Amino acid sequence: ETRLFREANHQIFEQLIQAETWEDVLNTEGSSSKYNKFFEVYTKHYNTAYPLKSQRIRRKFERSDPKPWILPWLEEACARKNKLFHEKITKPTSENIAAYERHEKFCKKHTDAAKKRYYKKQFEKFKDSTKKQWTIINGLLNRGKKQTGTYRLRDPGGSFVSTDSAVAEKFNTYFSGIAANIKSQISSRRTFDPGGFNEYLLGPSSQSIYLSPTNALEVNKTISSLKNKSTLDSKIEPIKIANNCSDKFSCTISNIVNSSFAEGIFPHALKTAK
Repeated sequence: ETRLFREANHQIFEQLIQAETWEDVLNTEGSSSKYNKFFEVYTKHYNTAYPLKSQRIRRKFERSDPKPWILPWLEEACARKNKLFHEKITKPTSENIAAYERHEKFCKKHTDAAKKRYYKKQFEKFKDSTKKQWTIINGLLNRGKKQTGTYRLRDPGGSFVSTDSAVAEKFNTYFSGIAANIKSQISSRRTFDPGGFNEYLLGPSSQSIYLSPTNALEVNKTISSLKNKSTLDSKIEPIKIANNCSDKFSCTISNIVNSSFAEGIFPHALKTAK
């Protein structure tokens, strides 16, 4: 499935965002709940303006992962080769074996030639782009593919956690407690290690950090500074869409951020490990 990002879709999205009052978000208590409601409303308008479209109907002999150099006539030839292979296995007569070998040779010859022509054109097309050339080379060598799998962490009790939210929570708990753990280790020492560090320390302060409230102008400026990157993933929104109408919801985001600062709570939905 894919989404169409045309001017008509952009206008629909901007109209929906402009007409939205965000009252449900502003009336919600708690920064995490506010963010969840904002994401729900924003995603609803996004899906309305940019609905998922089913891709075109596949050709009769098209593969599930078609190669760009395999033309329709070559797909039919490969399908014929597979049929001859079946006949060769089920009825291994000399005629069936000869027919399969002849057709296999034909398919291999034209597949290799088509692949060679395709990549020759690609390198010629991107002769001035080293980055594109290396992308093609890495694709040929099957390099750069990320291995996906489930993360597993074991807590001090010996139990394992593997869900994204649980893994993220474990990391947050560990890093937020580093200072307290180091302090407890230092306090438990029986012998004092004089290093002269006391003369560099100032008196303790009850307000060691201050987060000034943000506003719509700062949020809008931050969103506008993001690079306008596009994506082929239908589940991820291109940044440029948010840039075009960020002034319509920047006030709502600033309200969520200020609530998070006041509560000292980071929205739970943004902790998910990806």
